[in-house]
Amino acid sequence: MREYAPKHREQQAERVRRYREKHPEIIKVINSNRRSKLCAAPGKHTVDDIQAQLKRQKGRCYYAACGHCKLGKEFHVEHVVPLIRDGWNDASNIVISCPVCNAKKGKRLPHEWVEGGRLL
Repeated sequence: MREYAPKHREQQAERVRRYREKHPEIIKVINSNRRSKLCAAPGKHTVDDIQAQLKRQKGRCYYAACGHCKLGKEFHVEHVVPLIRDGWNDASNIVISCPVCNAKKGKRLPHEWVEGGRLL
């Protein structure tokens, strides 16, 4: 492997790129779980949890700020209580939002972001 890896970096990078394109949900889960580990947040969620939440939301953004836009392949796994504010990383704290709403909400709690349209 020590001899193979340096000679085939481009092929490995291409293989990883194709995998990321083909499995965006898995990549989102991996990244989210990695972030929660760094924040010492308890819990984990899976691809099945994300798919179930997306089905519950009928493929639309959780927040009303964007008019509950229809989500395509571009969506964010959003923590209702942000990890940085002692949120947890299990399925009960995740919703699916559009990138715009997720960026606007930032690290606020839902009641602090009134234009989001959702109060818990």
